Amino acid sequence: MHGVIDRIEDGIAVILIKTTKTEWTVKEALLPPGSQPGTVLNLAETADDFSIINIDEEATATATEKANTLQQKLQSKKKHSKFKRRD
Repeated sequence: MHGVIDRIEDGIAVILIKTTKTEWTVKEALLPPGSQPGTVLNLAETADDFSIINIDEEATATATEKANTLQQKLQSKKKHSKFKRRD
């Protein structure tokens, strides 16, 4: 099972788990080293919670590349202002 770190606020990480449509929070200190928003984690589901196994490096790289590609496409479609600049 995978989870993606959505954000980290005030020492709490919010992890989105798509398969269960769950938002899970965990203390930032419990994240694997190098974790940041956008990092994909391998998770194990326990009876009433989840546990972090490790970072899925391949899935993280793929997701980052996809996000960068989309961002570049959006920036290339940016229109210039219709207003002329006066100096």
